[in-house]
Amino acid sequence: WLCADLGRPLEVICHGSDVRLFARLPRPLRLSIARRLLGARLELVDVGQRAQLHAALPTPLAEALLRRHRVAPSPLPPLEPGQAPSGLPPVYAAVVGRLLPGKRVALAVAACRRAGLDCVVVGDGPVRLPAQPGLHPLGRRSHPETLAIIAGARVLLHTSAEEGAPTVVREARALDVPVVACPSGDLSSRAARDPGIAL
Repeated sequence: WLCADLGRPLEVICHGSDVRLFARLPRPLRLSIARRLLGARLELVDVGQRAQLHAALPTPLAEALLRRHRVAPSPLPPLEPGQAPSGLPPVYAAVVGRLLPGKRVALAVAACRRAGLDCVVVGDGPVRLPAQPGLHPLGRRSHPETLAIIAGARVLLHTSAEEGAPTVVREARALDVPVVACPSGDLSSRAARDPGIAL
């Protein structure tokens, strides 16, 4: 928005949180931003963002804004797992992400408890997980260490209510780890093409 007057082509890459924040802005501010970005090329990380933008704007303005858009998840860098921390259970499900209410980590923890499977949680944030048998909260970890934790998991659980093209799901599948997820963002279309993702 701030760069719209630079006099050169503008490309705006919209992640899931960007579009959700935009949709929650006061209507006059949403309209002002959309009008300033009419000449920009929008890159959306998942197909659901198009519907979110349509819902947040009057139809003619939304269609004008999206005239030059494309959907393309951010490419993954080369995945180089590091050393997993010691003390992990031999068989576990991994949950990776910020501990925010919308991520619904407690849902994944409860599913593991019902299945009798240890649950390793990587991430930090305001949600606190109560101590319980089989739960292994590791807090924030480096990316190589997190990749090692994902690679060693029996399954990655992804219970987020709102997503775009979840990087952690794409990383798990690139590491050949199956994923059980709640349908959000582009996961329904991914699951239709990838039998390693169950919704």
